[in-house]
Amino acid sequence: MRKNEISIGDAIRYFIEDHNFQERVLESQAIEAWEQQTSEQMKKYTRQIFMRKRILYVQISAPSIVQELDYGKNRMRELINETLGLEFVKDIKFI
Repeated sequence: MRKNEISIGDAIRYFIEDHNFQERVLESQAIEAWEQQTSEQMKKYTRQIFMRKRILYVQISAPSIVQELDYGKNRMRELINETLGLEFVKDIKFI
């Protein structure tokens, strides 16, 4: 590499940092981590997943499942944050 050249990975990283896309990238990674952590059965009941202000919102079609998920949401949040490598997700809300 020449003295003034940078790798593509570094260029992308600088672009993300310069344009404040870091938050959106982390949101996308948190949603992906949720999908990786949940079972195939749970995915059948999941209608929509989105993030707003570091809160992960998961729309579930079965109210009985929402109650079950509520009990384990803190552990799920911890697993997602471990996957991300930082405390990014503040809470998980089931709607």
